Amino acid sequence: MKEWARAECVRQDADTPEALRRMIEAWNLACLAEKMSLALILGLGYIVEPEKNDGFRKRNIAVGHGTFDVPPDWRDIPRLLMQLVEADISPAEWYREFQRIHPFLDGNGRVGALIYNKLSGTLDPEALTAAPEYRP
Repeated sequence: MKEWARAECVRQDADTPEALRRMIEAWNLACLAEKMSLALILGLGYIVEPEKNDGFRKRNIAVGHGTFDVPPDWRDIPRLLMQLVEADISPAEWYREFQRIHPFLDGNGRVGALIYNKLSGTLDPEALTAAPEYRP
């Protein structure tokens, strides 16, 4: 599990011992959660980036490296995530939509990877997989 968490941190440009510790803590929360909810998403976001994520982002942003994507308006995030939580779609589709919404200022990739594995039923340390690539 630690190797998976480290790989996700590296993939998301967060390769520090503290980021790894937080990723493992977030994995524990994801394992304990009975179902997907806004509270779980908020909790994972806070654990992964506590200095930046004291809730969903409260401003509009552009995302990307070289090419930029503009996620939905910040005021729409709770409604869009509630629709996503209730949606009957594949884990890969869920992940892509979560990344498109981009609810946090930082840590969306790591939170999305945890949720992808939760929805895929692969949170077991021996079964963890990388989330699909997301390109806007």
